[in-house]
Amino acid sequence: MGWHVLLVWECQLKKANRINTLYALTIKLGQILLSTQKPVSVNYDECHTKGQNAAEPLVEYAK
Repeated sequence: MGWHVLLVWECQLKKANRINTLYALTIKLGQILLSTQKPVSVNYDECHTKGQNAAEPLVEYAK
């Protein structure tokens, strides 16, 4: 994992450059986050009971 250093100069935060600098910073932070997180595989059957995907219990209706 390690450290990530992002250098932002004061002149990059002046009114003329602020939006572009902050936008680039959010993009870079997103890239760092995605590169450090490992994908997790989840088995659907382990997470959900068969036939019931809602919080309410199953209700039998009369025909």
